[in-house]
Amino acid sequence: MGNCIRHQSSTSEVDGSSSPTNHKTTTTEVKIKITKKQLEELLVKMDMKELRVEQVLDHLMEIAHNSEYNSLHQPWKPALQSIPEVN
Repeated sequence: MGNCIRHQSSTSEVDGSSSPTNHKTTTTEVKIKITKKQLEELLVKMDMKELRVEQVLDHLMEIAHNSEYNSLHQPWKPALQSIPEVN
């Protein structure tokens, strides 16, 4: 699963003042790439466990973070098998 996360901060005006100390909200934009089959499985799990969307997104982001961490910290292994020499 390839996931992209982008954090944005925005300020809202109160009484005509645009000071960032009045009200500051943080939004998170998440782009999730999954197959249709994975989406169907995810929706079934949501219905069975009665999970909220926020809980599911938190779970997906945790999985993505762990897989990125593991892939970065594993030693490189060659994908090809050795070819025996013929005498």
